Amino acid sequence: MGSPEVGDCDGVLRHVWVYLDKETDPPTCAELEAHLEDCPSCQRVVQFDRKFKLLVRRCADAGPVPEARVEALRVRLVARLRSQRPSHPL
Repeated sequence: MGSPEVGDCDGVLRHVWVYLDKETDPPTCAELEAHLEDCPSCQRVVQFDRKFKLLVRRCADAGPVPEARVEALRVRLVARLRSQRPSHPL
């Protein structure tokens, strides 16, 4: 079953890595893709994350990365991306 919170940019950011790993269920995947069709900001995040994940795969050791390290890096990247997001005048 799909996730109703996916419809906004924050929802996309919460699901982007699972989406890129092709681990989302079909309804959630459809919601993400529908949002991405209309949101250039989220498209940039997905493109960046896709390239980042490919780079990490090429540079990483063959062993597993501790989940805490992955999550800490994800949190830092999301914070950096949010701080660079242009503000929209009201």
